[in-house]
Amino acid sequence: LSMLGMIFLIVTVLVAIFKEEKPIPEEEEPDGVATTYRIMMDCFRLPSIKILVVILCTWKAAFPLADSIAPLKLQESGVPKEHLA
Repeated sequence: LSMLGMIFLIVTVLVAIFKEEKPIPEEEEPDGVATTYRIMMDCFRLPSIKILVVILCTWKAAFPLADSIAPLKLQESGVPKEHLA
């Protein structure tokens, strides 16, 4: 595993040294940081994005409860603890 890490580091350094990037034309220059965050906040205000954020933040909320109760129910029905581990 450490050999793969060394290979990764060597390849990364070689790419950083030998890769040349083309200059960006003036009309394609990215906006400033403040403008980018303003655009992002405008996107977050869209109703469909609000719904998506709520779904993604809450869709796993019921699983921790079920995961903690499942072993207890299995033990009630006779499954030994050694089989659950």
